[in-house]
Amino acid sequence: MTEFNQALQSYIDTFLGRVTRDDREGASRRMELTGYYRTIADSSIAPAVVHDEKLLIEDVQKKLVASTQSAQAALQVGRQYTELKRLDPEHDWWPILYLLAETSVGGPQSTFGNDNYISSQMGSQGMANIFMDQVAPPVGSGHGTGAYSTAAFGRRSGPDYLAQDERTTFAQAGGADRFDERSRFAQTGGTDRFGERRAVEPPVGEGSESQGATGDEGFLHRALATHDDADEAVLLRDLIYVMQGISGAYISWNEAMGAFTVRTEVRLSRPTRTMVLALSELGSLCRDIQQYIGETDRQGKLYQQSFGAGLKREMAQYFKLVAVLEAQLTKAAAHLESGESALGLTLRRMHAWTIEPMQKLRLMVTAIRKVQAGKGGGELLSTLSTLTDDGDPFIHSFSRQLLLTASAPFNETLVRWVTDGELADPYEEFFIKVKAGQSDTLWDGKYAVAQDMIPVHINGDMPWRIYQIGRSLNFLRVACDDGKWVAEEGPRTQLTEDLADAGVLGRFVYQSAAMVNQRLMHVLMERFQLMAHIRALRRYLLLEQGDFAQALVETLDSLRKRLSRSYTASALHKDRSGVDLAAALTSAIRASNAQHEPPEVISAMRLVFRTTSDAPESPAPSAGAATVGDDVTITYVLSDPLDSVIPRKTMRRYSEINRFLLKLKRVEYSLGQLWQRQMGAARAVLRDRELRRRRKSSGIAESSAVTAEMRQMYRESEIACCEMVQFFHQVQRYISLNVIEGAWGSFVAATQPGHGDADIDRWSKAHTQYVDTIRDFVCNPQRPLLRPLTSLIDTTVQFVNKANEVYSERMLADSSDKARSLHLLIMRFRDHVRDFIGPLAHNTSSDLQCLVVTVNFNDGYIKSART
Repeated sequence: MTEFNQALQSYIDTFLGRVTRDDREGASRRMELTGYYRTIADSSIAPAVVHDEKLLIEDVQKKLVASTQSAQAALQVGRQYTELKRLDPEHDWWPILYLLAETSVGGPQSTFGNDNYISSQMGSQGMANIFMDQVAPPVGSGHGTGAYSTAAFGRRSGPDYLAQDERTTFAQAGGADRFDERSRFAQTGGTDRFGERRAVEPPVGEGSESQGATGDEGFLHRALATHDDADEAVLLRDLIYVMQGISGAYISWNEAMGAFTVRTEVRLSRPTRTMVLALSELGSLCRDIQQYIGETDRQGKLYQQSFGAGLKREMAQYFKLVAVLEAQLTKAAAHLESGESALGLTLRRMHAWTIEPMQKLRLMVTAIRKVQAGKGGGELLSTLSTLTDDGDPFIHSFSRQLLLTASAPFNETLVRWVTDGELADPYEEFFIKVKAGQSDTLWDGKYAVAQDMIPVHINGDMPWRIYQIGRSLNFLRVACDDGKWVAEEGPRTQLTEDLADAGVLGRFVYQSAAMVNQRLMHVLMERFQLMAHIRALRRYLLLEQGDFAQALVETLDSLRKRLSRSYTASALHKDRSGVDLAAALTSAIRASNAQHEPPEVISAMRLVFRTTSDAPESPAPSAGAATVGDDVTITYVLSDPLDSVIPRKTMRRYSEINRFLLKLKRVEYSLGQLWQRQMGAARAVLRDRELRRRRKSSGIAESSAVTAEMRQMYRESEIACCEMVQFFHQVQRYISLNVIEGAWGSFVAATQPGHGDADIDRWSKAHTQYVDTIRDFVCNPQRPLLRPLTSLIDTTVQFVNKANEVYSERMLADSSDKARSLHLLIMRFRDHVRDFIGPLAHNTSSDLQCLVVTVNFNDGYIKSART
């Protein structure tokens, strides 16, 4: 029999009396009670009653009065309870009182109300000494936390009160298994089903039976106390190592589980094991953090190393705490306080001191795992920023410290970018990056914003403004040679606070953006005359300068005639080296007011042959149709830094528009030349008629040189020429006054200083929209007007060529065939005009409807369509 069972048996004999050898029923009952109480002691079942001493005493008194019909026993119970509370008012007597009330043989009156029992137990010591010797908790156990705690007596009734059939049911429900378990517990040396070590004492010797009942009952508390294989001081020493990530004698690192565990051969009670494993988590967290710090030191990028520096700072504070705990482990006797044990540190104290460090280490590991799952750079800062949004003040404050440390290199890069326009980002972690292969394009093509690298605390339009500030400063230093202003008057002079604060950063960014944009616009407009070049593009590439356009077309026509005498069309298309287009452009400039332009404007203009790259949307003409007029176009070469502000794509679109407008001008010029020829032919017909009249009056008979068929052909061609001239005049008027002038007005209004924030990006966007608006009307193949207008131009060119042949004196012999061809071209032109104005009549644009009215002013085309 174990000491615990022996102590429990002595305790039961206190209430039931000693059993005789012949009393088998009593022995059986005691064995059942012993197993039942062991089940209660090992269980964690809470009592189903109210933990109230006074309520329990009142209930006992009521039952005594009801069973004995006398108040004497009830008064005696009250006096006993009063004496107990007088001796120790702070002690929790409820478990003992509840046990005595439930285990009474005859009910509550058998124990509390039996004066003979009380008198026989008091002796010379009195009733109080009986309770103090038998049921008082051991010294130092605390109130309500001894062996007889509330959880130790969780049931109201035991096997004593079960009938025979109820005992059978109890055994079938598991009661017998519980008893067998107690036997296995004793046989296995005190190891329960959970693998934990129970407090088991060696068997009692032969002299144990001579011990008194009081000694056996007092030993019950010592038997119920837990015992561990390892001393607490040894466990604490091990935990000091474990907290640093080092295995100890009893606690070691388990690679498979990824945590510190107690060695299998070490037996610890459940409370001790729970406390040890809870403290061992510090070692697991420490290993994870130290491993990450080592990785970042070896191969981490700048932001990761800065985050690692913050972790190092926190780990240094953690290791200081470990040193303090180690110093507290063993105190010198001279430094002990009154009543303090030489063991200055306990498991409970260590757990209490490490609650806050445990939270910090857990938070650091959480941040590490989230950072490792991301791309790094700005995303690392975003991850830490999300932790600062936690409502817990501790988590918010601690995460804020980690964020400030990790964002140090980001803030340094940001300051250099917004104050000097320099991007110091060796590991490409900043949200502004240099475009690969585009470093020579200083404005649009050099830098770009990586959206996934923008930290979450930089939101709204702030990333764009930061990008704009640095790009503008870099452009001023490199392209505009304005580094002196950047160094002496730039945003760095306004930097007086730390940009780590989001509010300070926002104010600085908005102020710096306004200052830098104003400076850049001033330099481009005043020093480099940006708007003067834009006006020159409008006058000379969009042919708004009428005298220049007329002089250029005349020069190109004379050049074409001169080359046609020396080259065939195919030969000219293959070999253009003999064409001096620069001389033709210079001649046109000198023949117009363009000669009064500034030298930088004149030197920027070029007259070149068209290449496929100049107009990828439009195919190049075939060799047979290639002429000087079709292949040449005016280009405008901007000097640095203006060529970075206006993209090459925009300049190519200027050339596309110029090529189309030149085609219209050439058609108009050809019609003018044809009209002059027609007027000359008309005067020749009149002179011929007058000459024949005079000769006829003189009696000289002569046949007419101009037949009636030819006069009809001349008349029809003159009318058709007037129609074509009027049509192309109206088309050019609409393009010039409605399309170009309207787009220009919108562009000027959008770039005025008072229209929003003045910056080069807004200016460039407005300029691009201005050019695209014009190109969309005159060069977009998807527009319904371009195809019929192109057909009209081609038909007109054919008409002019055919009419010139008709009016040539050497073609008079074959005039009838030419007349029929000319008539077919005229009818085709009118059909194309009807196709052109038909869709416009139903267009919602008032400008296009006005164009229909001016072209079809006399309803001639509509009337022709009806006939």
